[in-house]
Amino acid sequence: MIVLDTHIFVWWNQNDPKLTSYHREIIKRERPDGLGISTISLIEIARLVKVGRIILPLPIQEWFKIALA
Repeated sequence: MIVLDTHIFVWWNQNDPKLTSYHREIIKRERPDGLGISTISLIEIARLVKVGRIILPLPIQEWFKIALA
């Protein structure tokens, strides 16, 4: 299991091209054993959305529900 950093978690869930093939491969390799995200990262994402630093394609509650599934 690995714990994803905030920006890696967002990029991976958004299929963002900023996520390198190296990071994609690590996530693919580790996914069967589980991927983690820190609670503080979720708070950070919410704050970034609130101040307009990131834009999610869905309301944040829906995005979290899908991203954390």
